[in-house]
Amino acid sequence: MHSLDETPAWPAADGETAHVLRRRDWSDTPLGPLHDWPASLRLAVDVMLRAAWPVAVFWGPDLRVLYNDAWRRLMGERHPAAFGEPGGTVFADVWQTLGPAYGEVLATGRASEGRDQRLPLTGPETAEDRFFDFSLNPVIADDGRDVCGVMTVAFETTARVRAEQARREAEAAYREMAGVADLSADFRALFEASPTPFLVLSPDLQIVAVNDAYLRTTMTERSAIVGRPMFDVFPDNPGDPAVDGVRTLHASFRRVLDTRQPDALPTLRYDIRRPTADGGGFEPRWWQPLNTPVLAADGSVAAIIHRAADVTREHLAEARLMESEERFRRLADTAPVMIWVTDDSGWCTYLNRRWYEFTGQTIEDGEGFGWLDATHPADHEAAEVAFRDALAAHEGLRLEYRLRRADGTYRWVIDAAVPRFGADGSFLGHIGSVFDIDDRREAEERQALLAREVDHRARNALAVVQAVVRLTPADSPEAYREAIEGRIAALARAHGLLATARWTGGDLRRLAEDELAPYLDAAAERATLDGPAVTLAPDAVQPVAMILHELATNAVKHGALSGPTGRVAVAWHMGEDGDLRLTWEETGGPPVPGAPSRRGFGSGMIQRAARQLRGESAKDWRVGGVVCTVRIAASNLVRSTAAEGPATPAEASQADIEALQGLRILVAEDDALLAAATQRTLEQAGCTVVGPAGSLGEALWLAADAPDLDAAVLDVRLNGQEIWPAADLLVERGVPRLFTTGYVRDPRSRDAPVLQKPVAPERLVTRLAALVAEAQDAAARPTSRP
Repeated sequence: MHSLDETPAWPAADGETAHVLRRRDWSDTPLGPLHDWPASLRLAVDVMLRAAWPVAVFWGPDLRVLYNDAWRRLMGERHPAAFGEPGGTVFADVWQTLGPAYGEVLATGRASEGRDQRLPLTGPETAEDRFFDFSLNPVIADDGRDVCGVMTVAFETTARVRAEQARREAEAAYREMAGVADLSADFRALFEASPTPFLVLSPDLQIVAVNDAYLRTTMTERSAIVGRPMFDVFPDNPGDPAVDGVRTLHASFRRVLDTRQPDALPTLRYDIRRPTADGGGFEPRWWQPLNTPVLAADGSVAAIIHRAADVTREHLAEARLMESEERFRRLADTAPVMIWVTDDSGWCTYLNRRWYEFTGQTIEDGEGFGWLDATHPADHEAAEVAFRDALAAHEGLRLEYRLRRADGTYRWVIDAAVPRFGADGSFLGHIGSVFDIDDRREAEERQALLAREVDHRARNALAVVQAVVRLTPADSPEAYREAIEGRIAALARAHGLLATARWTGGDLRRLAEDELAPYLDAAAERATLDGPAVTLAPDAVQPVAMILHELATNAVKHGALSGPTGRVAVAWHMGEDGDLRLTWEETGGPPVPGAPSRRGFGSGMIQRAARQLRGESAKDWRVGGVVCTVRIAASNLVRSTAAEGPATPAEASQADIEALQGLRILVAEDDALLAAATQRTLEQAGCTVVGPAGSLGEALWLAADAPDLDAAVLDVRLNGQEIWPAADLLVERGVPRLFTTGYVRDPRSRDAPVLQKPVAPERLVTRLAALVAEAQDAAARPTSRP
């Protein structure tokens, strides 16, 4: 047997599996030590490790499995445990199929092959089948007679098998549709030969058939699209948030299914995914779609024939002939800022699309002087005066005001404009742009607030230091200096803790640890701390720090910590009333003769600090050591969810949970874990979940056809596609929507509520219950009449 340091250099190949093979001690396996392997096995292994394709060697009577790196990637979770194990063990789930084939090669010495063999190689958790072509080749022993192993070469054919399955299914669906609709073979021939792009859709919008012209025009292959949902194959361009091709085309299909009449659309922008070989991304296209129903004998729609005439060339030629003003407007509509143009009278002749998206105004609302109606009432007059002054002086303009967004909220903007002049110097009006600066102003306000808070804290700290200096008794210079330094150090520690937490609060345990640090050594065991995680409100940190400091100082000077054997135990817990109870107990120190005849400065400071915390303090002068208890009102505490464990729907109010009982909620979420968590939360609240939909295609179908929807919880982006087409369908049906997102709020959510991810379960239940209640109230409210 070789030690690891004596492992031979063979095999010389690189790669993970070669390294595993070299480093493993094979002595305890039927293969024996590596240096004793026969030449035939060593040659087979050398060939295997140097192969670029997946190769495995099955060796010996029990067919021990060795494989290269390419094969390792097929093994998934079975690697590395499978390396060197018997084939029947490694592939137990399919060995009934594979075993006889390997046995025949060993017995006869003849190679064999298998085509499209199904093998679940990615681990027992996956339900996805994978398919392979195999070549099984005998490996002859050193004597030149016996077969002692099988070299296997594998090629994955999953894509081909699935494409063929999809093609067969689509052909079957087409034949069924043709039979139901009584279509002749001549129709199929004309369909295939037509130079106009056509495809055939089933009523559930699956692609059933497609002609060659459509494949050429859309740069797709029949095997890649037939049998798949229309909008999974042809999604909206995720790089252009303004496109609405999916929504428009889906609405046309719905009209055909509902009316059983043809539906023609005007020229439609619908970008097509470009093949990876051609650079990937999306290619702009314009189409003139015509959707025609194929009726069955009973009058129902058996299929939809979708004709998509590609008019991109004509559209672009027309665009090139547009006047410069039209070109400007098209460019301005894609700008990320709001743009406006006025004539020489100040009349607004143009507002770009971003303006209308932001404000929710229509063209009729905004043009002229209507844009002023979107300004905040408090800013309206000043904005109008500044605009008219710039108009009269033919000068530029720059002002800040609040502008109403489509959801009804106001945001600060900068409106900047310059005058336009003709070639002859005549004044033509203004051109301006509007920038949303609300986030910047909010950041500036937060910075100013922080500066004021720091200033307040600093001044307050100086005031407290001043009070400490004035109130500390001066029994002697040394004692006075020591007391002052100790109290100021305690204040500094409290201030440092607040600064670290950005003035959001302070950890009680950290305060106690800082004060008792010399006595918390595990070996000494002079002080102990016991209590749950508690975060003190910012205004409570300083008084609590002073209480702990005075107690510690007294213990060191006169109490338990003044001798070698004394101990201090600090414990705290939450009372049923929500207040915090803190106990300081000293033991093992000098005997306590009883309560002092007069109250010292430290005791007085403890009582004053306790009153500042809207609580009280009390001392018990026991012989074995003083015990001090302090009650701190709950208003001085910051609720900490980290110590309470994950929230559940049960933490929402019972009224909210009861309000959701029995409701049908559509869920759209592309992340499987988040979808499962949302489903569980809603089901625990008594809801029935419709979905969850993991793609825009699924969401569109459920939004259009799922019955009796009471509300919807929608992720704003599903696999890179935005949810708005499905959300618009829900608006048409009157279904209230609740959006979840990890991005900033999108104006297209309109008046629907938006929850920022991550969403706590009780927050989801509470907001959804409020949304449903608002919708029910609106439905019950009588319609006002003029």
